[in-house]
This record gives sequence, structure tokens and C-alpha cells, in this order.
Amino acid sequence: MTTEVQAASDAPQSARSMPMSLFAYAIFYGGMVCIAGVLGNKQVALGPLAVEAGIFAFLLLVVTSSAVAELHGRETANRLVLIGFIPLLVSLALSIIVLRVPASPEMDPAGFRLSKR
Repeated sequence: MTTEVQAASDAPQSARSMPMSLFAYAIFYGGMVCIAGVLGNKQVALGPLAVEAGIFAFLLLVVTSSAVAELHGRETANRLVLIGFIPLLVSLALSIIVLRVPASPEMDPAGFRLSKR
């Protein structure tokens, strides 16, 4: 008796709805879109330049979409980029909601300060 996972792995590539490499790129792309928004809140110094840290994640997004375009075609890469806006918008909405909800009265803001080393 085979499980669904074994049956899917034994199935020919054409029977799958999405190639595994595209699935992996899509998961990575969605995660990098979300983390790029978070990293964008900090500026880092690169020599004389000050840049938002999110630029590093966005550079990886460019590399990822280029790899998808080479492996799976330009149309698929364009669709991945468009669908990539969904996790970005969801993480933005969630951030706005969380920032508007009042903090617990038991929360001690002084306990969350970063100590200087």
C-alpha cells in the first residue's frame, strides 16, 4: 500500500501540477518578499553609503526570478513576481493590525531594550 506522498513522487513529472523546483522557488520567493519588508526597517552602512537592509533580500528576489525565467519560462517568472505581492500585502496588513492592537498591561517595555555591549 503506497501513501499519497510516495504516489506523487513516483508519478511522472507531467502528472504533477507544478515541478518541484518551481515549488521550492515559489516558497523561497514568498519568504524573501516577507523578510525584505521586515529588513527594510533598518539602514546599514556599506562604507560611505547608507542603504536599507531589505535591498539584500530584494537582490535575491531578482536572482530567483531570473532563475525561474531560465528554467520555467518568462511567463512563469512574471506570474511568480505578481503572486509574490500577495505575501507582501498580507505581511503589511498583519503588521498594521499588530501595531494598532494595544499592548498587554503586563508587558514591560523596559525589559525589551537592547543592552550595549
